[in-house]
Order: sequence, then structure tokens, then C-alpha cells
Amino acid sequence: MRISNANRMESYLPSICCVVVLFSIAAIMITPGYAQTLRTAEVKLQFKKVVEAGHTEIIRVFARDQATGLPISGALARLTVTYPLGTTVRVFNVLTDANGVASLSLPINSNAELGSYALDTVVTATGYQDTPIGTVDFAVMSHVTENNSVNDYSGHLHSSSIHKEPHHHHH
Repeated sequence: MRISNANRMESYLPSICCVVVLFSIAAIMITPGYAQTLRTAEVKLQFKKVVEAGHTEIIRVFARDQATGLPISGALARLTVTYPLGTTVRVFNVLTDANGVASLSLPINSNAELGSYALDTVVTATGYQDTPIGTVDFAVMSHVTENNSVNDYSGHLHSSSIHKEPHHHHH
């Protein structure tokens, strides 16, 4: 009895394998567009490093094609804001406009938890690699006295470090 069961199982196996192969071929034929190499987006983040409780943190995301420098419109910027103790405040999804800019106004309650808030940003655009910016943070304080400048944070360290190296041209 055991032998006949084993034989019956073996006769099913080849047909299952064939079905899997057919599906993978169909999937390849349906999506030819993804075979292209994805372009690289250069993403910059602009925000206030220190925000007074009761005020608004304004976060701007700039997305452009790294090769052409042209703005990427319609890119989705997903910004995750996390409280000082690690609880997620909110996740925002904002689209970049024709200038490749996505803006987010984040009102901070006057009784908001003070301390360092983490900001994680990932930008996704069709035809581009996903560009995670990494975690940056801003502080929420009860009083901000000094002139609060806007902080620029670049998602591509390569692009900013190239300019700092001295260029020697030999003629």
C-alpha cells in the first residue's frame, strides 16, 4: 500500500513543475520595462533643526535626476516622524510637484513632548531606485531664542564630498 502511494505522488510532481515554469515565463513577458537599469535620484531634505513647541516644523524634500539635474515630479516622499521614545507620531505621504519639491507642514502642539524627534524619509519614483535618506532628527524645545536657520541635509553623500576635494588641472 505504501509503494502505490509513493508512485501516485511521483506522477503529480512533473506536472506541478511544468506549471511553475510556465508562470515564470509569462511574468517575464508581461514586464519588459523593469529590465532597464533604474536611474538614480538625488534627494535633499530641508528642515528646521530646532522647533519651538506650539510652532510648525516645515519639511521640504527636493528630488532631481542625478544625471540630468532635472526635477522629478510625481515622486512619492514617505516621511515617518517618531517621538523621542520611539513611538511613531505619523507617516506622511507627499508627492513632489513640477519643481521636484514636496512640502510638509508639521504643527507641533504647545504641550508636545520635548526632545529629539526622528525623521525617516524614503523617496520612490517610477524608473528610479528607491532613495532612503536615512534618519535625521530635529529637536522640539519649550523656548527657541537664537535665530533658527533651516538645515539642509543631502541624501547623497557622494555629490557633496566631490566638491570638497581640490581639483588640480595640469596644462
